[in-house]
Amino acid sequence: MLKLMLKTISGTVLVCLLLTSVMATAKVNLSEAHICQVATTDDVRMFKAKIKSLRVSLRRAYFGVTCDPSGQFAGGNLLHTAIAHDSVDVALYIVTQLSSVQLAKMDDQGETLKQWITDRYKDYAPAETVLAAIDKRLASK
Repeated sequence: MLKLMLKTISGTVLVCLLLTSVMATAKVNLSEAHICQVATTDDVRMFKAKIKSLRVSLRRAYFGVTCDPSGQFAGGNLLHTAIAHDSVDVALYIVTQLSSVQLAKMDDQGETLKQWITDRYKDYAPAETVLAAIDKRLASK
């Protein structure tokens, strides 16, 4: 009888842990999708509020968030998303929040942010503004 009760309790605990894990993953995915959506609005105040409500550091979350995994740029980060949607103010805010090491780091496609912007948005004024901000940050390191 005791063995049966222990098996039942351990089974219940296991199910609860699995459900908690699935629910936490779903919450992260919903939050990730929402922060990507906010990055497209060019509303820095709303973007900051969303980052704050998630209780994460933009520097820590930057490379962990993947926006639009099957769309326009297949898995771009927050800065890619902001630039692709003409959210210059949000893109500039992101640039100011990232370290120079993060700005110079290569992404999954083997490109730095500067290369990514230059390859896709050459001679596009909003992208040039973001490139200038990146250059300024990298020069000050």
